[in-house]
Amino acid sequence: MGRLTIGKKQTAIQNPAWDYIVTLPDDEIGFRPWKQYAQFHIDKTPGKPTTFHEYRRRVTSRWTWAIPSPEAIEFILRHLDGRSVVEMGAGAGYWAWLLAQSGVNVNAYDNAPVGHENSWFNGKHVKDEEWSKHFPIKPYHPVRDGGVEVLGEPENADRVLFLCWPTYDTDFAYEAVRAFQGDTIIYIGEPAGGCTGNAMFWALVDGYEPWGDEETPLPDQEWTEVDEMRMPQWSGINDVLTIYERKS
Repeated sequence: MGRLTIGKKQTAIQNPAWDYIVTLPDDEIGFRPWKQYAQFHIDKTPGKPTTFHEYRRRVTSRWTWAIPSPEAIEFILRHLDGRSVVEMGAGAGYWAWLLAQSGVNVNAYDNAPVGHENSWFNGKHVKDEEWSKHFPIKPYHPVRDGGVEVLGEPENADRVLFLCWPTYDTDFAYEAVRAFQGDTIIYIGEPAGGCTGNAMFWALVDGYEPWGDEETPLPDQEWTEVDEMRMPQWSGINDVLTIYERKS
């Protein structure tokens, strides 16, 4: 159970992913494993994960890829300032659940939600049966089955778009931003050229022009970065929390 400061008020919310992450063992050079560039040591305890990747898989297969620190949630809440959210690619709805506990109205969508045969949260990523007994795969917030077309619906027109770790090998993030009618995007993922969002998305929100790829027709930049927060990160991961506003 964590506590968030919203304005001058403190509120308690459940955040089991964070509660688990901050208990993970120190690495061999003394850093906490959830901080930037820290590496897990090999834990020889019978029945425990033995590598960093196994620890990470426990979290990503039940909750979320991005580490949901209380500071990250408070950063989002300050920028929302009471506005509602529409999340695309919501997965198990974990971030939507955190925001909803904090008083935010969230419409969450995914074209392969929990239970879908193509869902990330389908159990294939976790072979640890004992872990599954304690943390079964489940949706944390209602996640409707839907693609970017739902962003054209009236109920989503005035919301803030939330994208957390959109895929880099599809046009999903680009199409979501193009279909979105509002003026603010909250994005969690790696910077341009990283493991989230493709070149079309980054050209649209950041003016990104990939070197050596001049034959790819890219859209003009339509968004501007207005704020950014460095998040706790898995080792080898470089995700950030960024706020974008529409230029015009």
